[in-house]
Amino acid sequence: MDGGVADPIPIRPLLARGLKKHVIVLTRNKGYVKKASKLNWFFKHVFKDKPELIKLLRNRHQRYNETMQALINMEQRNEAFIIQPEQPLAASRIEKNSQKLESLYEQGYQEAEKKFPALQHFLERTQTTPLHMDKATPF
Repeated sequence: MDGGVADPIPIRPLLARGLKKHVIVLTRNKGYVKKASKLNWFFKHVFKDKPELIKLLRNRHQRYNETMQALINMEQRNEAFIIQPEQPLAASRIEKNSQKLESLYEQGYQEAEKKFPALQHFLERTQTTPLHMDKATPF
């Protein structure tokens, strides 16, 4: 599921429900850090009657980066399995070149194939560090 603007990686609702094992598929490579948008001036102009949306757009990078750090921590505690590209994608978010898209598909397929045994192991393990909802969430 994609959280869009409100929550780029929507793990919080799953944690709130008490789910303890998560498989996260990301399109950004390991180590990617989202930067602040250069379009804040544009958002302020176009969405002037939607201050909450402007705030979400302005702070989206912070929420993304905080969530990524929390996911890394969860992965270290065996609460999450993250699937993501090894290298930055060689295609834009609105790519139309069919050869690039086919190559991207193959890249994803090959990387998923490599990680499949580790994913199976993660899913078969029954022991995970308990997540106590009465304590602060990893965010």
